[in-house]
Amino acid sequence: MHCSNCAAQIDEKAIACTGCGLPPKLKRNFCYNCGAKTNPEQIVCTSCGVSLGKSKANSVGSNYKTKTAAGLWAIFLGGLGIHKFYLGSWGWGIVYLLFCWTYVPSLMGLIEGIVYLTMDDSKFDAKYNSGEDGAFRF
Repeated sequence: MHCSNCAAQIDEKAIACTGCGLPPKLKRNFCYNCGAKTNPEQIVCTSCGVSLGKSKANSVGSNYKTKTAAGLWAIFLGGLGIHKFYLGSWGWGIVYLLFCWTYVPSLMGLIEGIVYLTMDDSKFDAKYNSGEDGAFRF
C-alpha cells in the first residue's frame, strides 16, 4: 500500500505515514494501491483501476456518505426527509418534514431509496461525496 499524500510505501494497517506524518488517505494526491500520481477529483486510478472514492471513507474527519445508509434512511424514514438531511440537502429535508402528513414524501422516499441502492457507486460518490452540499440540491 502507498500513502495517498506522498506515495511512500506503508503498511496497510498504518494510521500515519512515516514519510509525511499524515493519515495515508487524507488528500488523495497519489493512489493508495499503486502509488501513481492522481488528481484529487479522480474517482478511479488510471494506472491500476482501483476506486479512489472508497479511500475517502477511511480518511480522518471525512463526511463520507454511503449509498446503503442513504437508501435505508430513505426507505424507512423518507417521509420525514431524514435521507435528505443525511445527504446534505437540508432544504428538501425541511420540505419533506412540512408535508409528511400527506404521505407524498413517504412515497418519494421509497422511490429514492430504491434509486440510491441501485445507483452505481461511482455515480453516487460523484453526486453526493463531492463536498458540495446545498439546501435544494437534488
